Amino acid sequence: MALSGRKTYLQTARDGGRRTLNEQTNRRSTFRLAYISTLLDGYNLTVSAPLIVLLSRFMNLTLIDTALLASSALIGNAIGGFLLGRLSDLFGRRTLLIVDLLLYAAMGLLSSLSVTIIEIVIFRVLLGIGIGGDYPNSSSLLTETQGNSGRGKPVGFLGTSWSIGFGLALLSGLLLYPLGPDAWRVLLFLPVIPSITVVILRSRLDESRAWKSRREQARGENVRRIFSRELRTFTIYAATFWFLFDAIQYGISEYAPTVMKLIGVHGNTTGIIASLVLAAVEVIGTLIGISLVDREGRRNVQIIGFLGISISMLIAAFVTQEYILIAVLFALGAFVGFAPGILEFIYPPEMFPTELRGTGAGFANSVSRIGAVVGVLVQPFILSLSNGLTYLFLMYFGMAFAVLMITIAIAPETTSKSVILEIAEVQ
Repeated sequence: MALSGRKTYLQTARDGGRRTLNEQTNRRSTFRLAYISTLLDGYNLTVSAPLIVLLSRFMNLTLIDTALLASSALIGNAIGGFLLGRLSDLFGRRTLLIVDLLLYAAMGLLSSLSVTIIEIVIFRVLLGIGIGGDYPNSSSLLTETQGNSGRGKPVGFLGTSWSIGFGLALLSGLLLYPLGPDAWRVLLFLPVIPSITVVILRSRLDESRAWKSRREQARGENVRRIFSRELRTFTIYAATFWFLFDAIQYGISEYAPTVMKLIGVHGNTTGIIASLVLAAVEVIGTLIGISLVDREGRRNVQIIGFLGISISMLIAAFVTQEYILIAVLFALGAFVGFAPGILEFIYPPEMFPTELRGTGAGFANSVSRIGAVVGVLVQPFILSLSNGLTYLFLMYFGMAFAVLMITIAIAPETTSKSVILEIAEVQ
């Protein structure tokens, strides 16, 4: 009996060790795949900037063509964020993460095979729906996987991944620029194979245990709860700061080479190179923000970031010297990465309970993309005005300063908030 008991004990120990090892492997794989998919999000959402440059070499794009190409994926993103975020609360993070990657892999392929501008726009709207699901689902899954201890750093790296994706989109455009009239097809096709690979690998991962412990509650939840007295302030803040930030971020990133050209950086490839440096500076900003976000708190980092963005925009509006203006824009990129570039992934999932995390974060994401579409659609017309660049920077200053004031007034501090109370129930 003693021998049998000892064997049982050893077997239990081995099983427990194996389970712990499997959990650690699953956790590492979850984080890696989330970073890769967010990198692909950054690529797909900002590839319009080099796409417009490549297409304009061989066809005359109207202002409407340019605006639609720049905003198409963002329009889809506005639809997909709330829709797929809600579905992830009902059917699971893992399931919806597979669905959204499949959708934008398929639409990425079809967009690269398009024969007209309107086809590119339609397929990129559908692609954007898939990307919209990836934002709330990846950040929610990582928040739930990390738990309560030091979660800001690993979740914040999603912001770094996005900025790297932005840089890769610009670099791809630069490398493809010397090629012929079909170079834009290669540009749109590049993320398709990695997307399919991520789908296959994600299908082998475990579902979020936090979500599994709350799935019955999630299926009985009313969506309107995110507007209840309990969660209303969180919903308003997450949606407002993200809306205004994305109007700035995508207004600049989608037209980065064009803005650089207006500043005085002449030549299409030179504009792309300058934009690539801006993306690199943004990556550095995210790393600095990540190092501080758990120690100094979400709210303080956000205040510093938007104060820096506001000052940068105000200076940019009135500076005329080319080299000073470029330096100010690089400072702007650093502040963008430092705070909102990482907090758009960290903040919203922490504000909502597990059973509504995808819904709340997805709603904020959808509202943010409406802001992005507004910024992208309005910017070409502002830049076409006399002194358009000054008006543009003043508009962005007003938006950034509004976020700063709103953050000071109502932003919650969620650094020490326990977001995973229910894990023990499914150990």
